[in-house]
Amino acid sequence: MRSPLTLPSANAIRPAVSDLSFISLAFAILALPFSIKICHIAIMIYLLCWVGEGQWANRVLILRKNTLLQLVILYFSIELVSILYTSDRPIWLGIERKFFFLFVPVAVATNVTRFSERQTDKLLYLFVLSCFIGAIICSANSCYQFLHSASGINISYLDGSALSDLNSKTMTPWLFFSYIALADGIGIHPSYFSLYIAFSIVVLLIKMEKQSGIVKHTQIALIFFFALFVICLSSRAIVFSLILILISFIVRFLAMNRDVFAIGGFVLILACFVLLYTNPVSRYRSLQEIVSTPLGVKPDNIYRNSTEIRASLWWLGVRSYQQVNPIIGTGTGDVVAEMRNVSRKYNITNSIGSYDPHNQFLFTLVGLGGIGLTVLLGLFFFPLYVAYVRRDYLFVCFIFLFASICVSESALELQKGIVFFAIFFSLLAFPGMEPRHALINLKTTSRANHL
Repeated sequence: MRSPLTLPSANAIRPAVSDLSFISLAFAILALPFSIKICHIAIMIYLLCWVGEGQWANRVLILRKNTLLQLVILYFSIELVSILYTSDRPIWLGIERKFFFLFVPVAVATNVTRFSERQTDKLLYLFVLSCFIGAIICSANSCYQFLHSASGINISYLDGSALSDLNSKTMTPWLFFSYIALADGIGIHPSYFSLYIAFSIVVLLIKMEKQSGIVKHTQIALIFFFALFVICLSSRAIVFSLILILISFIVRFLAMNRDVFAIGGFVLILACFVLLYTNPVSRYRSLQEIVSTPLGVKPDNIYRNSTEIRASLWWLGVRSYQQVNPIIGTGTGDVVAEMRNVSRKYNITNSIGSYDPHNQFLFTLVGLGGIGLTVLLGLFFFPLYVAYVRRDYLFVCFIFLFASICVSESALELQKGIVFFAIFFSLLAFPGMEPRHALINLKTTSRANHL
């Protein structure tokens, strides 16, 4: 007789699902700088694996006890409720925009099969590799454009600027290797690519201490390359934040009596400042434009350079908040419409025609009111406390970098920011451990246990 058909057991299936979970998240991380669509597909596969693993009782227990995860859910819930009184967009668009913001942290924190520390390190290094490939492609594209004297390079950011007036000897090649023209190689905004690369630098700095030989030397070379690349990308918020991070690492190396690393840090900062001054685009955006631009905002004006545009948008954002419900805001979908209305009231416009406040904290304040902003700040400050208790410097730097870009961009309103935050916040906030130990309950956690 033929033996009866036997189905594979759950224990036999689980390793395959675990492998697929890891591979799909790895693809999402690799694709992030290049294609948000591929990144979304990979994350959906990861989430399907998460659903297939079951064990919902354990997951509910984690949800009930994990304070940090509850903050994520609470912020998404406030966004969801705000859609009910948002009039400017279809309901589904508001939900879809923050889908991964909620479900990636929930999946990572409650996954039956947890990623080990080694697997998490592999994912971090994959992101470093992806950023390196992206930087090489951008550099090659800039070289090609320069050698072929391309006239179509994107220098629209110079419209209304005083770059040529303040830098009469500006060399044309710098225009090809700076800011938007440089990031155009992979079609990404320089602010977000700067964020990705700065985070990669922190990963390399943290992991470098455990390496030796050629691996350590390779990481040091990458750190120098990435840091100089960030300077050329000329995203002010990330440039300043990166320099502060490098200074903090120098202090840390000195405290640990690692003088060679400290000297290397000094050399790197010096090289950054030299390039910052040498590159006229970086010099103008990071220094000259800020110093030479009056930051006062007055009605009946059109603002043209990037510094005064942001100042005017922040001014409009504050005025917009004064027009909405201070507790619950105007609804996340009506922020731009409210800003546009206030712009018309004061006759304040800008050359790029934007009514986004370009500040996540202002965006949240106008859209979700004081409640939304309080929860958002909790999402930054509570993890900083968790990271301090754990002495997790990588997590501290991640939060610091993301908070920095939130000052100059509405980073949680665009997928390049949402997905980056969702993936790496989750990996760092909920480190690999068995689900029964994955509860962040600081009331019963002694700080001494983590020192």
